[in-house]
Amino acid sequence: MKLHKILLMAVVLIVPANVWAYGDNSAGGSGTGICKKVNFSEFSPPNNSEAAPQSKFSFYASEATNPKSIKVMIKGQSVPLTVVAKQSGFKVSGELPAMLKAGYAKIKIDAKGIAQCEVSDGWLIKVTGEPGAAAKAPAAAKGRATAEAPATEEATATGVPDDSMLPQ
Repeated sequence: MKLHKILLMAVVLIVPANVWAYGDNSAGGSGTGICKKVNFSEFSPPNNSEAAPQSKFSFYASEATNPKSIKVMIKGQSVPLTVVAKQSGFKVSGELPAMLKAGYAKIKIDAKGIAQCEVSDGWLIKVTGEPGAAAKAPAAAKGRATAEAPATEEATATGVPDDSMLPQ
């Protein structure tokens, strides 16, 4: 009996672990087995790029993803998402939280595959400025007067002074 147990143990240890794995290991993705078919791509804004708070973001999830299981966290805050079915998967979009400060933030994705296995991924962005800062700056500059052209209705309405305002 003791010899039988030793032989059984030897067989179990000799057989490689991937023989016991469930699913196909040839597909790309961040999981193992059938979960390798669950992946995320086309991150927008791209990895390591700059974005302001309240900017839109999006990514694609493969068709092996359960769309109701997709969750996004940014700095510990859950983000509301819009998930739209596309030809080969799902387009997921949302908005960066307004509470983000200048610095870096990771957009962390958690989802489940059709076999209920969990897969995580994400990307890093550099948060710049305040919410709507980019929209406020051009508006403020539009109404400024210069030494050559004082601010008038014509100058501020179009952003360009007419010929009568230019120095002769």
